[in-house]
Amino acid sequence: MLCCCDFLYTIEGIVRKNVRGNYPRDWDEDFITRSLLKSLRTVFGPQTRIHLDAPFLLPPLIIPVLRPWSVIDELVVGWDAYKMTGAKENKFGDVAILVTIRYPDGDKIEGVAFLEAKKRYKNSSNFQAIDFQQLKRINARAPRASVLLYDFNAIYGYWWRTYAVTAPMDLVIATQKKDTSLYKFSMPFSIRILRHLLGFCLEHADEPLRIAKGYQTEYGTPLYLLVVRVGMGVEPPSGDEVEFNRDRFARFEE
Repeated sequence: MLCCCDFLYTIEGIVRKNVRGNYPRDWDEDFITRSLLKSLRTVFGPQTRIHLDAPFLLPPLIIPVLRPWSVIDELVVGWDAYKMTGAKENKFGDVAILVTIRYPDGDKIEGVAFLEAKKRYKNSSNFQAIDFQQLKRINARAPRASVLLYDFNAIYGYWWRTYAVTAPMDLVIATQKKDTSLYKFSMPFSIRILRHLLGFCLEHADEPLRIAKGYQTEYGTPLYLLVVRVGMGVEPPSGDEVEFNRDRFARFEE
């Protein structure tokens, strides 16, 4: 079983290997994202147990994301990763994280988080490939979507250094920024993942869920789908309980 800090540090190790480790030879958003998701699935395996530590053991940035300690002290998480079948041009963001959570009282919720990945360009402080029209198209149907920023240099200003952060997509659009000044609006990818496991920062409306699952395709389909099943102090839902269009997504090969 991992404590929260160990879980976050493990993700940061995965980020360091698959973001910084792919520079400069494989410095490509698609390659980085694919290797990152494959590593998440491989390192954590089909099921991970995460103990929710007491607040005083955690960095201040993390404390607000955790739920009441008296109710839940463990997450049981199942992971799997898929890629879209079909033309990449018809995509709706790079990653959809589909989260299904079961609670001790029997409630079950479903939500999705969309990420659009962008790399920092060599010899530059810019993320030149940020396309504000593309972001507006995604944000119109997924208002909680984020931009996932990859950097070959360490990003400081958090509890630890990292190489991948997420910025709210609507804020990126509002500021019209596409450089490292976006970091002051961002949080580490590792903390974003923990928030999603706890049920935060997810879309719950029917349309974004149908897009993520590959059932509503007129706006495109996520290039990658990370399916996460969470049990809040109980066993997580089984893979058969998570519904998505398996004709639109193929499981990552080993």
